Amino acid sequence: ECCTKALTEIQQYREMDRKLRLLTNEDADMWDAYRAVGTVEECREAMEKQKEKKCVIDHRSDHMYYRCPSCGQIQLSTYAHGFSRLGRITKYCENCGQALAEKEGKID
Repeated sequence: ECCTKALTEIQQYREMDRKLRLLTNEDADMWDAYRAVGTVEECREAMEKQKEKKCVIDHRSDHMYYRCPSCGQIQLSTYAHGFSRLGRITKYCENCGQALAEKEGKID
């Protein structure tokens, strides 16, 4: 009788362990899916990057820089008389992915 009771108890512990492992694996799968989608903060940040923002214009004596408002990378540099000196303004910043608003009604 003692051996039967001990064997039953061992079987109960094994069943509990099996159920806990299943739950742990299911939880791990759910966390992996959550990480694949991204956190709420990451989703918000991605949505903010989709909203067009105007370039920050940095005026210098002989030229102007058009910088990304999010990361500060120079998108375009023009001479004071208007000719492009370096780069172009694209629909999205090539460095951080921020959506950029049109400059004077034109986007390359």
